[in-house]
Amino acid sequence: MNAKPFFSVIIPTYNRSDIMKEAIESVLQQTYNDFEIIVIDDHSTDDTEAVVRGLGDDRIIYKKNTRKKGGGGARNEGIFTASGEWVAFLDDDDVWVTNKLDLFYKKIKESDGETGLVYSAFTYYDFKNKVELKTNAYGKKGWIRNDLLYTNWIGTYSAVAVRSDLLHSINGLDEDFSSYQDLELYVRITEVAKVEYIPESLTLYRVDNLDNISKSFDKKLSGNLKFYSKYKEDIHKLPKVHHRVRSQLFLNALGAKNWKLAIQSVPWTLAGIVLDPKNILITTRTLAKRLSSK
Repeated sequence: MNAKPFFSVIIPTYNRSDIMKEAIESVLQQTYNDFEIIVIDDHSTDDTEAVVRGLGDDRIIYKKNTRKKGGGGARNEGIFTASGEWVAFLDDDDVWVTNKLDLFYKKIKESDGETGLVYSAFTYYDFKNKVELKTNAYGKKGWIRNDLLYTNWIGTYSAVAVRSDLLHSINGLDEDFSSYQDLELYVRITEVAKVEYIPESLTLYRVDNLDNISKSFDKKLSGNLKFYSKYKEDIHKLPKVHHRVRSQLFLNALGAKNWKLAIQSVPWTLAGIVLDPKNILITTRTLAKRLSSK
């Protein structure tokens, strides 16, 4: 390994030593090996440290936070520890296929100097039953900042790599977000850099882990509101985007039982009948599914 590796792989973790080990091993098995792995232990109380030390690989850097900082704080700790030219994120409950870094390296090298983020398709995977469920492969690339205001086309951190100098220049993640941290980061990156895309699915995204922030409506609503507030001016300039964001607020407010906000969001949600019929159909189906599950 070079003194300065090409990739710094950042794995934030908290009390998931068993599945975290799978994530780390999927990096160690990569066909491309110019990397360091930075495991940020967010003040775990299980045997996380022993598991990491037990892997016995000098490419692994282990750091334990003295207090719990959450996903954003843990990733920022990794970002400002990293020595690689590019940072590749991997959540502790996901795994990579063996040629992931190889294909990312090739895509980065063939991209122009304006490119600051590369991502790939990824697959929702049931690890318990070893079944592939669905592949997320939208493929938007270039200057996609306004596209991201509409929705998170990029997806999970585990399918993303970002230029280290760019992450430093924008001061990493906004730790005030309890959710929507990934989308908010991508929006700031795409204000100053282009995005490239790899169509192959190179990450298995775990769906059988119940300890997942996406399942908490209170946290989703909090992040949704912060995102809307932070980018409100630009969102209001784009009627289709305005509808989309308010429809998400409507659904998350219902889930969090914030009836006042849900009612306030109804007009712009219904505006989708004209502005975005496809999304109003998705919103209606999601609402019907949630009501039928109660």
